[in-house]
Amino acid sequence: MKEQRLKVLLVASTNPGGQWIQSVKTAESLKKLGVTVEHRVSDWNVPKGVDLVHAFSSACLPAVKVAKKRGVPVVVSPIFWPKTDYFRQFVQETFLTLWERAVIKLRHSVLGKMRLDRTFYSRGIGALAHTQIEQARECFSLADFLLPNGESEMEMVKKVSL
Repeated sequence: MKEQRLKVLLVASTNPGGQWIQSVKTAESLKKLGVTVEHRVSDWNVPKGVDLVHAFSSACLPAVKVAKKRGVPVVVSPIFWPKTDYFRQFVQETFLTLWERAVIKLRHSVLGKMRLDRTFYSRGIGALAHTQIEQARECFSLADFLLPNGESEMEMVKKVSL
């Protein structure tokens, strides 16, 4: 009788980037342990026969939802740093979309300070931050297990999950 191997689907939302590298390294390690691994980027389909889904970031929420509907256990590596911190500090621009960077630059310019009031700022950036946090909250609540990359990330996850 042939031994059945565990089948794990790893899902990342970006390629290349930190979560992609983390997912590749996880795949390599699981394969060394004899686990069958399927690795996908921005493909939210969960094939039949998968024993576990490991999502890398809350951006993979669609795959998490599909897995949960099918009764497949889900592990999430949060890779979670709310953009609100970047909006406030104007650092780490590479993590922001082109539109987000444009809004921040405008907000921090002399013209921007004169023309943009708190209402626009809170509606534009606040809405983006709110969406990211709501998506993360839902993803984390659906996960059977969370694997934060450190204590500071764990604290951020706890903060939004309450």
